[in-house]
Amino acid sequence: MSLGIVMTERVSFEEFDREVAAFQVRLQELRTRRVLDGGESGDEAAAAAFLELETAAEELRVAHEELWATGNELARRAPHDRDRDLLRVIFKDLPAAVILLDRSGRIRRVNQRAVDLLGVTADYLSGKPFPVFVDLPARAALRSHLAAVIRGKDEHVVTTSLLRMGSSIPVRLVFSTVQMPADSRPVIIALVLPADGAPSAGERLSGEATPSTGPAQSRPWMDRPQAVRAATRRLDLVTEAARLLLDEGGGAEGVVLHAVATLLCRTFAEWAIIDLIRDGQLTRAAVCGPADDASLSTISGLEQAVVDKAELPIAVIKNGQSRLYAHIEDASIFGEDERDVPFLSAMGAHSALCVPIEADDQSMGAITALRQRDSDPFSLSEQAAMEDVAGLLARTLRSERRLARRSAGSGALREPVSPRALPPPGDLDVAWLHRSPDPDGAVSTGFLEFFPSMNGWGAFLADTPSGGEPAAAYLSMLRQWINLLALTGDDPGTMLTQLNWAMRRLGGSDHLVSAMAAHFATTAGRAQIGLASAGHRSSLTLLADGRVQRTDGGGQPLNGSDDAVVHSAVADLGPGDLLLFYNNALFDTHNSVGDGFGQSGQLSIALARAAGGTAQDALDIVSTALSAFADGGLQRSIFTAAVRFTGQ
Repeated sequence: MSLGIVMTERVSFEEFDREVAAFQVRLQELRTRRVLDGGESGDEAAAAAFLELETAAEELRVAHEELWATGNELARRAPHDRDRDLLRVIFKDLPAAVILLDRSGRIRRVNQRAVDLLGVTADYLSGKPFPVFVDLPARAALRSHLAAVIRGKDEHVVTTSLLRMGSSIPVRLVFSTVQMPADSRPVIIALVLPADGAPSAGERLSGEATPSTGPAQSRPWMDRPQAVRAATRRLDLVTEAARLLLDEGGGAEGVVLHAVATLLCRTFAEWAIIDLIRDGQLTRAAVCGPADDASLSTISGLEQAVVDKAELPIAVIKNGQSRLYAHIEDASIFGEDERDVPFLSAMGAHSALCVPIEADDQSMGAITALRQRDSDPFSLSEQAAMEDVAGLLARTLRSERRLARRSAGSGALREPVSPRALPPPGDLDVAWLHRSPDPDGAVSTGFLEFFPSMNGWGAFLADTPSGGEPAAAYLSMLRQWINLLALTGDDPGTMLTQLNWAMRRLGGSDHLVSAMAAHFATTAGRAQIGLASAGHRSSLTLLADGRVQRTDGGGQPLNGSDDAVVHSAVADLGPGDLLLFYNNALFDTHNSVGDGFGQSGQLSIALARAAGGTAQDALDIVSTALSAFADGGLQRSIFTAAVRFTGQ
C-alpha cells in the first residue's frame, strides 16, 4: 500500500528525533484504542495504524537519504574546514593577546598570548567573567564599556590593569564586535595592548617560567622549589597557630581571637576577620588589617558593622562548608559601610577565603581571610591549611567555654583599686598611668587631670610637642583654666572651644596642644561618657566579652586658629566594659623596626588581655606590653587612663 508521500525538505537530526518520538506516541495511542475496544477496533482504526506505519517507513527512508547527502556535502566542504583550522592556528599564535567574550562579558575563547599574560590555563579562563581579571576599582567602568560596545558598533579603548598572579599589568584594552557566521548575535573581541610607556606582554613574560602548555607550566609558583616553599609556609602557619593557641590557653577569649587574627595578617593575608556566634547572635569578634590610616578607618567600620548583612560568613556558618574565591566577582558579599561602599572594595580585596569554626558538629563562627591584588590568589591547599587553623581555634574556644561554665560563680573579681588622686569610687573604677621617656629621648610636656563638674565629674588629657620650662608653665595655666571651666558646664566639646578661645585671646604663645576632654555620667545599668578631641588620635573600648573597639578622635590641636575644630563622640559602657584613653604618644610609639604600638595592633591585643580585670589591671598589662614593644625606649611622655563601669 503506497501513500504517495515524498519529503523534499531537508530534515535536521533534531527534527528527525522529534518525528520519531511523535510516531511512537501515535502508535501507542492506537494500541491503547485496540485494547479498550477489546481487540476489535474496526477497519478505520486498522487503516489508520497501517497509514502511520507506512508514513514512518517513508520518513526513515528519507532520513537515510539525508544522511548520505550530508556526508557528501561534508566531503565537498573539506577545503573550507581546512581554512577554519588555519584560522584557529593563526588565532592561537597571534603575537598579541586576544580574548573573545560573549554579550554578558564572559570569556569564550583566548589565544596563547592571553593565556601567558593572565598566567592561568585556557580551561580555567573559559566561562569566567572577564571583569574579575581587572583591578577591582575599575570593574564597574569596564562593564559599562562592554555594554556600550554591545549597544553600538564603535570601537572602545580602555586603559586599566589586568591581574596576574598577585601583580597588576597596565594595559590598553581595545573592544569591538565581530559577527560570527554560525551565531546571529555578535561577540566582543578584546585586543590587549601594552599601556603607554609599559613593556609589552612578551617583554614582561620573557623572564618568567616556560610557556603554559599545562596547569603546572602556566603557574610559575607551581614549580617544584616554589611548591615546596609554599607547602612549608602552610605547615608553618598551622604550627605557629597551634603554638600560639597553647601559649594563650586559659586567657580571655578576646585575647585568643585577636592573636589569631594578627597571626593571619602577618603570615597569610592582608585582612583577617573573625565572626563568632554569641548568645545566638553572630558578632564581629576580631578584625586585623594593614596599618595605614585608611585601613584603620575601615577596621573601625568593620568592627561596628551589622554582621547579619555579611552574606559570606553567614553562608559558610549555615552550610558548614568553606568558600574560596580566587577572584572576587561580587564585592557586596561582605556587606557595606555607612557610605554604602562595599567593604571588599574599601579593603581592596581581590581574593577571599572563608572557613567555618566548628567543633563537635557545632558551628561557632567563621574566619574570613582577604588578599589584595599584589598577593597571589588563595589556593585549595591554603584552604586546607586555613581549615586546620579554624579547627584548632574551635577546639580552644570549646575548652575555654567549658572551663568558664565550670568556674562561673566560683571566681570573684579583685578589689577595685583607686589611686589617691582620683575621685571617690562608685560605679566607675578609674586608674591612670604616666610614664616618662628615657633620659636621652626627646621630652614632650603634658598632663592628665580629673575634676568635679556640675553633674558628675570629668577628665582632661593634654600634651604638646614643645618642651622645656615655658611649655610646662603654659600647661600649668591650662590646668587651672580647666578646673574653672568645669564649673560652668558638662559638655566636653564646649569646654575645648572655650579653652581655645581663651588661649587665642591670651596670645604670646605658639604652643599647639592636642587635647581630649571627657564627662562621665552613670544611669541605671549604663555609663555614658561624652568625649571631645582636638587633635587627639583615638580611644579604645574593651567590652566585657573581650572584644576591643576603636573610637576615632579628630579635630585640630588647640591654639592653631581662632575657630576651634573639635570632634565629639559618645562611649556607652555596660557592666564590665572599660574605656582606655591616652595621648597620641602612646599610639605612635615605635619600635626599632618602625612598627607603631597602636597601628600594629599590639595596643589592642594588650588591652584585650585585661578582659574581666580592673582598670588598674588594664593599665598594668598595657604598660608591660609597651615596655616589651618599645625596645628602643620611649621618645615622649605617656599619659593614659582607664575607666571601667562596674555596674554596682
